[in-house]
Amino acid sequence: MNFGGHIAVASIDRHEPLFWLGSALPDLAAMGRFRLLGSTTEPLVEAGIRFHHDTDSAFHGHPWFIATQRRLQEQLQSDGLGRGPARAIAHVGPELLLDGALDHESRTAEALAAIDGVADRLVGLVPGEHQPRWLEHLDRLHSTSATTDNDDPEAVAARLYRMLARRSRLAFDSTHLSMVAGRLATAQPAIEEKAEPLVVELAEQLGSPPASATAG
Repeated sequence: MNFGGHIAVASIDRHEPLFWLGSALPDLAAMGRFRLLGSTTEPLVEAGIRFHHDTDSAFHGHPWFIATQRRLQEQLQSDGLGRGPARAIAHVGPELLLDGALDHESRTAEALAAIDGVADRLVGLVPGEHQPRWLEHLDRLHSTSATTDNDDPEAVAARLYRMLARRSRLAFDSTHLSMVAGRLATAQPAIEEKAEPLVVELAEQLGSPPASATAG
């Protein structure tokens, strides 16, 4: 699940932008090639990070996602992609399209805006030698637009091409871009239909921690 999906799940019946920020932060960190190996002194963000990992576990084990991923991988392999890139596209592609199907932009904007008040409490999430670059990344995120093009299969295919190009076993040739976009477009209507019900289902399954447990 991409950061927009995480915010959508985290914000069901809960208006706490710092919690939303934490729920998205592992994905937002990965955009800058950071891993969150430390901790934060902001309890709502810390609770949100834990919620992120719980959400990922529930989502990746959900029968709908497993079936969607398997079907798309089989289709891509039948079109000539190797198992590695087909599997990676079948995993990440539906996550990005799901993000694009959800109405999360205003909540994502609130979560990103919340960075400005807590950046000093987030610095300990990464090792010391990476902290100056991490603070620069947080500053860029704070001014980033919440709007994505994950509702466009061609844009998602191009993004996947760039992401996977760095991984020799997962990379695919640019000649396959239109085919990948076509398969994603075919999968998109079912993903759009499932998006909102899935978010509600995951939120009900996980349950948000009570505010008293996250306020420190």
